[in-house]
Formats: sequence, structure tokens, C-alpha cells
Amino acid sequence: MRKLLIILFVLGLVSIVTNVSMASLAPIGGPIVIGSWAQAFNETGVGNFDLVAVRMVSAGDSFETPTHSGFSDGSWALLYENTPLTPTIASASGSAVTNLTWSIAILGAQGDPLNFDFVAFNGENLLECANADWNGSNWNITVGTWNPARVELTPEPATMCLLGLGALALRRRK
Repeated sequence: MRKLLIILFVLGLVSIVTNVSMASLAPIGGPIVIGSWAQAFNETGVGNFDLVAVRMVSAGDSFETPTHSGFSDGSWALLYENTPLTPTIASASGSAVTNLTWSIAILGAQGDPLNFDFVAFNGENLLECANADWNGSNWNITVGTWNPARVELTPEPATMCLLGLGALALRRRK
């Protein structure tokens, strides 16, 4: 009994110190064929979060564009994805929520194994790190180790300015 209490205490202390929860990302139903394929996921159990991001880990695999779609909360939208500097990372954000369902689109055949990392943030606080492993027919979601800063998952002001100038030039041209 005493050993059990010590183990529970240490686990609780680790949870408080790291402030990162166990994996609560969960697949919903089976894969969806959309040209390539997608999987619906649900994130809950970490408290309020306002940004999610994925990073493809398995070599040769990538996300479909747009990576994130079909959000259950209308304030959420794709934020950043697949730039030349970060071709395997995509993020989405919106109003802080405690429960969100959306789809992640994956390029390639549904039967091919792949592996990606997932994180959830509230402001600058990293709330969850998960690793999603697809063996071709089933998901295995475990605690992950990817630990990016939020700034790495949001567009740079210079990029946003260039995109705005490009849109303005196209509009002016019409």
C-alpha cells in the first residue's frame, strides 16, 4: 500500500511539474476517403486550448492540403501549414475550447503506415504532446515528446505581410 501511494504521489508530482497531460487525442470512427484520406479526431480532457498542431514524423509521408478541416467550433480555422521551411507541420487555432472535433487530411494511401506528433496549446502553455501511429488499419495514440514553442506554429508577421501584399496585388490587377 505504501509503495502504491509513493508511486501515485510521484506521478502526480510529474504531472504538476511538466504541466503536460497524458494523450487525450482520440480518433473518431474510421478513415474517410477524400482523394487521399482523412481521419476525424477529438481533443478533450486538457482544459481550455486554442491551438492544435501536427508534425509528420514518418519519412516520405505528408499531410494533404488543407491539413485541418471540419471543425466542430466555427471559430477554428487552419493557421499555418506546409511552408518550404516546415513542410511537415500544420496548425489550426480558434477561440479557447475544452472539446473539439475535426479532421486531419493525409496524403497517400489509407493502408500505408504512418506516424505523426500532435500538440495542443492554451496561449503559450503546452497542454498536451501526443504521438499518433497508424499501422494501416488502426491508430495507437500515446504520450509524445514533441515540444515546440507556440511561435514555431504560427505564421511570421513578414509572411503574413507578403500574403496580404500578394492578395492586394491580385485584387488591384482585376
